[in-house]
Amino acid sequence: MKTFTVSAQLEPLLERMSQDMAVPVEGLVNQAIFNWAKLHGYVEPGGAQPVAPSEPEEPETSRAMPVAEEPESDWKLASGGSFSSPHLEQPVSDSTAPSMLKQRQIVLVLAEREVVVDGERFLVGRDVSCDLTIDSPRISRQHAVIRVGKDGGVELEDLGSSNGTWYEGKRIERRRLVDGDGFRFGDTEVRIEFR
Repeated sequence: MKTFTVSAQLEPLLERMSQDMAVPVEGLVNQAIFNWAKLHGYVEPGGAQPVAPSEPEEPETSRAMPVAEEPESDWKLASGGSFSSPHLEQPVSDSTAPSMLKQRQIVLVLAEREVVVDGERFLVGRDVSCDLTIDSPRISRQHAVIRVGKDGGVELEDLGSSNGTWYEGKRIERRRLVDGDGFRFGDTEVRIEFR
């Protein structure tokens, strides 16, 4: 376990987010740092390999906080800094994220949460480096990818997962998705909505 300092202004926000989403603060912090690094080019797209390190900035003043190596929950902060919770009426988003420039929002609806698909390539799997992490033994580390084309079309592609990606009872390798389509990653039911 490692420690770092969090700004005094962020401490109450992190605690509130942790309570609202039932996610440990350490999990929120890990996901936020990873996705910020990925968004700003410190991590290669689609992987957890860091790009050449640079000198870290001095942390702001506040208390030291432990950081877990992996989050303890299956919640995932999406690339571009947006995430959602069943406890929040609106998804919280970073206004500089690429999806904020588009008219429609692409949302994956799972049993207990909704996740905004941000970016042109959205990785789904069990690994914490994925844009959507699903904590299930029937999900591969990098299970599938959702691609958003320049024309706004959405394509789902299985990445050779062990338990497959399924549409209407058939295992698929690749499929173009439309609003309202339902599919499964292993045993996890998902529906896509364009809003």
